[in-house]
Amino acid sequence: MPEKTSTKPDPRDDIRDAETEVRTGSPFKSDPLTTSSGSIAGGRDAAAAVPEMLDVGAGRTTAIGAVWASAIILLFAAAALWTFPSGGTIVSGLGSLLAVIGLASPYVKSSLVCLVGHLGLFIACFTVVNGG
Repeated sequence: MPEKTSTKPDPRDDIRDAETEVRTGSPFKSDPLTTSSGSIAGGRDAAAAVPEMLDVGAGRTTAIGAVWASAIILLFAAAALWTFPSGGTIVSGLGSLLAVIGLASPYVKSSLVCLVGHLGLFIACFTVVNGG
């Protein structure tokens, strides 16, 4: 009886090839310096040409969002001064906290303006509530 030769590739070949390279980190993260073929774009000098992005990240964007939120809450705190002063103290306190977080953003002047506005509204609401 003649032997049947298999044309299927040996699955152990893939395992042997995979043992040579071990990937570390997230399997979903792609390397921005590599092209689709896996080589570094532009050679070894391309890695040195990539600028450092120190100010990009969740902290910076959170601080920018805090400035915007503080500016919007400033309107609500001003409205609460006439309608519900005790609630205005709470809203002004929240706005002040957001403005302090916003000091870490590139919009420091806007954050300082919001902080001063919230502190002024806090004092005004507190004074109205305490009959001053």
